Amino acid sequence: MYKLVETQSNAPSYTLMKAGVNENVSLVDVTFDTLRKDGTGGNCIRFYFQDEGGAKFTQTYMEVTSLERLKESAKNAAQSGRPWSSTPEQLHSDLLRNVGESLYHILSAFVPKDKVSIGGANWNELGKNVLELVGNSYEGLKFKIKCVYDKQGKYLQFPNRPLQPFMVPQDSVAQLTVSSRDNVTAAEPTPEATISTSTDSKSDGDLW
Repeated sequence: MYKLVETQSNAPSYTLMKAGVNENVSLVDVTFDTLRKDGTGGNCIRFYFQDEGGAKFTQTYMEVTSLERLKESAKNAAQSGRPWSSTPEQLHSDLLRNVGESLYHILSAFVPKDKVSIGGANWNELGKNVLELVGNSYEGLKFKIKCVYDKQGKYLQFPNRPLQPFMVPQDSVAQLTVSSRDNVTAAEPTPEATISTSTDSKSDGDLW
């Protein structure tokens, strides 16, 4: 039996934080779990933030694409006449550096720096070590954070590298600044009729 129903909106049921500098923000949770609720997509390190007005922001770190996969992608790009400007080895090294620097910067905002020097033999070990280190050390603290959009203006995120601070304690004398390199403009909404894929189409484990 058919019946007519109203289409449900895909808009989030909460307010997203604005791009740029946000103050008096709480870190409400840190998790290491699968990308999707159905248990697929690989494990991710997630930091959940909320400001005093209830606006939310989630920063997600996924496992860096393997060198083997990058080599295959570079080969396919070359065959298509779109060679990369970087070697797979250099790109892999850069991605690992970016994740390491960013996680260190975030954790250093509420964990003593002498304890942040952690690592892991693999991604899962690193994620578990981050959770063990963090514990509940962020509870009751306030932060200043800087959120920016990706190059396409689709996803709100932290900058790829902490070349300038993007998260500091609220009482820190350090000032967060938005530079000309930071994209704080969201892309124009895509007309519903032209949407062909969802955000879940992004390759699992890719960080770029």
